[in-house]
Amino acid sequence: MKHKISILILIFLQTGCAVELRDRNQQEEAAEPTINELKVENEYTLPVPLIMSEQTVLRYDRLVLGKNSKLITQGLNVRFEVKELIAEDAEILTFKPDQYAQIGASGRRGGNIEIIAETATGNLKIIMQGEHGSMGFPGKEPDEALRGARGVNGQDSLWVLLPNSGLDIYCTKKAENGAPGAPGLPGYSGGEGFRGGDSGTSLVRVLDPEEFQVSFQKNPGRGGEGGPGGAGGPGGFGGEPGKEAMPGYHGPPWRNYAAPGPVGPQGPQGPAGKTAPNGNTEKVCIQLASEDLHCE
Repeated sequence: MKHKISILILIFLQTGCAVELRDRNQQEEAAEPTINELKVENEYTLPVPLIMSEQTVLRYDRLVLGKNSKLITQGLNVRFEVKELIAEDAEILTFKPDQYAQIGASGRRGGNIEIIAETATGNLKIIMQGEHGSMGFPGKEPDEALRGARGVNGQDSLWVLLPNSGLDIYCTKKAENGAPGAPGLPGYSGGEGFRGGDSGTSLVRVLDPEEFQVSFQKNPGRGGEGGPGGAGGPGGFGGEPGKEAMPGYHGPPWRNYAAPGPVGPQGPQGPAGKTAPNGNTEKVCIQLASEDLHCE
C-alpha cells in the first residue's frame, strides 16, 4: 500500500509574534478516510478577506488549539464544524483587547462564532471582544471668524487756549496709546469619538464533552474619545493711537508719541469632543451533551 502525505506549514509574523499554522491533508487510497487537521500552536488570525456579512463554515476532522494558543476571528461570522476538538488552555477571540478601529471609523462587532463538535477535551476560553471605536477628529484650524475684538482707539490730545493771551494754547493731555486687542475666541470643538463595536454572539455545542471546560468573556468595544479641540483664534488688532495735532492746524503731522495698541493674545484651545458610547454586550450560548441550551 502506498501513502501520499502533503504537509503545508505557514509561518505568520504578526506584531512581532511568530505564528505557526499547520493545515495537514493526508490523502490515502480511496477506501481509507481523509484526515483534515487544523493545528494552531501559537497565534493565528483568520484571513480578513472572508465575507463578514455571510457565515463561513470551516470543517475539520480535528481542531487542535495548542497550549496558550490564540485563534483570532477578526469579527468574522464563522462556524467550526469538527469531529474532535482539543484545547490546551487555549483562547478563541474576536479581536485583540487593544485593537482599535481605523481612524474615523466605529469599532467592528465581534461577529458570530459557532463551534459544533462531536467530541471535545481540554480547556477553552472564548472572548467576545468588540473592536474599540476610533478617536474623534481634532477641531478645525482657527480662522478670522475666531479673531478677538479690535482694541479701543486712543484719545486725541487736548489743547487749551490761554486766557487773555490771544492765540496762545497749550496741551493739557497727550494723545493716548491704542488699547490692546481682545483675546481670540476659543478654538473649534473636537469631533465626537466613534462608537465601540458590539461584543458579538457565540454558540458552543459538543455532543460528547470528555473532560471539556469552556468559559466565556464578553467585552463590548469602548467608545472612542472625543477629538482634541482646535487651537484658539487669533487675538484682536490693537486700537489706533490718538492724534497730537493742535486744533485748527492743517500742516504736516506732528511727531506722535502715542502708539497703536498691541495685538491681543491667542484664544484658548477649543473643547474636546464627546466620548462615544460603548458597544452592546450580546449573548453567548452553550450546550454540552444532553444538557439544555443555556444562554446568558
